[in-house]
Amino acid sequence: MMLENVIFNYSTVKEIGEYVFMGCISLSKFDLSSVEKIGACAFYGTGLKELYIPTTVKYVGAKLFMGCIYEELTVYCDASNTPNEWASDWSYGAYKVVWNSQGQDDNNQSQNISFTYKIDGGNAIITGCHNGKDTI
Repeated sequence: MMLENVIFNYSTVKEIGEYVFMGCISLSKFDLSSVEKIGACAFYGTGLKELYIPTTVKYVGAKLFMGCIYEELTVYCDASNTPNEWASDWSYGAYKVVWNSQGQDDNNQSQNISFTYKIDGGNAIITGCHNGKDTI
């Protein structure tokens, strides 16, 4: 499957099922701005290199990134730490999880994150991220 970019109609899509994008190796971008629930292994075997999870996501199933083809997959979370409704092994398969500027990453190191972005129509496109140490 040659799916590369998924942008939902943010007013209608609230849930992503289990294994829904399994094997979409060309999937590289994903907009979760309307999503509240993500099923287990939803991104199994995809080509994601990074993913931003906003606070609108209240539930995340187990092993979300199992089998992802890029070992450097970084996940940016708006929350300050893992919400209670997320599976304890939700980030399995991710190389690094970065929490918001109030939180900590998986190595318990404080994070300072700022984003640069541009507005294109009704979309905000992140053009860069600075975490206090590196520019991503």
